[in-house]
Amino acid sequence: MFVFRPMHVERDKETIVLFRRDSFLVSFGHIDGFSSEDKYVDWVTERSALFPDGFILVEEHGEAVGQIELQIVEYEDKRIGYVHLLYLVESYRDEGRGKELFDYAERFFQLQHVEQYHLRVSVTNERAIAFYKKMDLKIMKTELEGKVYRMNKRLEFL
Repeated sequence: MFVFRPMHVERDKETIVLFRRDSFLVSFGHIDGFSSEDKYVDWVTERSALFPDGFILVEEHGEAVGQIELQIVEYEDKRIGYVHLLYLVESYRDEGRGKELFDYAERFFQLQHVEQYHLRVSVTNERAIAFYKKMDLKIMKTELEGKVYRMNKRLEFL
């Protein structure tokens, strides 16, 4: 069973950078879109201070095996949840364990009282797109010059 714990950015810096970089490689086939490590760490530090329950390391047996980045943003004059990252290391993928990350994310968004959440996914990441559709997300549109889909899901309140 996964343990979800808030990131401690300085202590977890090496892990969160490694996981984020790998997420770019898995999603896009390269890390060209990954900005500098320092900028990423500064961003996580800032955002995790605002949403401590949204910036999470996922552990099992005391080992980091995943990462979650969630926040609340304004989109088209509406307050929505936004998933920046749902990540599992390769050995945990395709085992149905990603649903546990989605369950965590949806509880977070419900507690924040948002009606829907969005995420973006590379149009070439068929594995992720199929998984997101299985989790009932719908494609809204393409963005970033056709490189990503924006997907969303409406939530039921607790």
